[in-house]
Amino acid sequence: MKKKANVIAIIIGLSLFTQYLIFAFLDWKTGELLHSSITIDQAHLVETDITEAENLQLSYNNKYLSFINDNKLEVIDLFQNKSVFDSSVFLDSSSEMLNYKWLPDRNSLLFFTTQPGHLRGYLYSLDLNNSTNNEYLPKLDREFSFPIARVLKIEISTYTNNLYVLFNDSKQKSRLIKMDIMKGINWLDLPQEFIDNIAVSNKLGNLFVESTYDNSKRIFSHEGQERKIISIHPNDILLGSKDNTIYIGRVEDGYLKGLSIYDYHKEGGNPINLWQGEMTYENIESFISNDKKLLIKHNRQLTVFLTEGTTMQTQLPEGSIVFSPTGNIYMQVVPGEIGFHYYWRTIQGN
Repeated sequence: MKKKANVIAIIIGLSLFTQYLIFAFLDWKTGELLHSSITIDQAHLVETDITEAENLQLSYNNKYLSFINDNKLEVIDLFQNKSVFDSSVFLDSSSEMLNYKWLPDRNSLLFFTTQPGHLRGYLYSLDLNNSTNNEYLPKLDREFSFPIARVLKIEISTYTNNLYVLFNDSKQKSRLIKMDIMKGINWLDLPQEFIDNIAVSNKLGNLFVESTYDNSKRIFSHEGQERKIISIHPNDILLGSKDNTIYIGRVEDGYLKGLSIYDYHKEGGNPINLWQGEMTYENIESFISNDKKLLIKHNRQLTVFLTEGTTMQTQLPEGSIVFSPTGNIYMQVVPGEIGFHYYWRTIQGN
């Protein structure tokens, strides 16, 4: 009897695994078809006002463009070139939009709101794969009974199904929480600790943190209740991670003077120098492509740091620049009189 039960369990497991492979293949093909339909350097018009828009993001396969505009979250379907979601239609007028994040492997996003006074926070999910009467309806996933004044960064691990949120409380102290698949909350910051940045590995879900505690700067990985130190240099900053590789910059006197990479799973390994030079570290945006190129945008200058340590530079056009999650193209968004135009542009070094 026990043997028969084991056989049934194995059959069910194989069936589920096969379904997962089929779903992953179809999802990948969808992304491939969408990417192949992108026309480089061609103008597209969307009749939506984005004059005051901020925090522009693209979904994982470039199908949707999203942004926060006048305290509301909007989503544009780039297949139809029209708005398909406006949070103000569904949320109370007193709601304050804090921040949002696309999931790294599907057309779904999470967003945080609060109410006047910032005494509570609300987490919503929005699945762009499912609609009701041709409407996309947000779902309230979690209500937080502690104050959230500002959401600084959201990181999602699809490997562990953990959600990490770096935010300021009502006293402007940085706080870091982990929410698991059962929506349980774990506090990860220490008293008197100031957290500057976080990053999550897309491969195994490891959390990396840059913080200052007891007047000491450190970059570490967070493993359960343990902290594995990666760097204690006071000028090192965490730029991000891709797979098991961590990108660390060294900033001195307002200039980025060095870059190093660290292989998290290499026992006894030390950060490896990737680049040395000098670049103004002010008003910058960093991004890591799927093939592990580091992109740093400074004003209208884009520098691509290749894995072998060489760099390529290009001048960026006018308008807002939105990097594709693939890292090989970006979107140029230019506001106009009746909406905005966008163009797909290629990135040198890809």
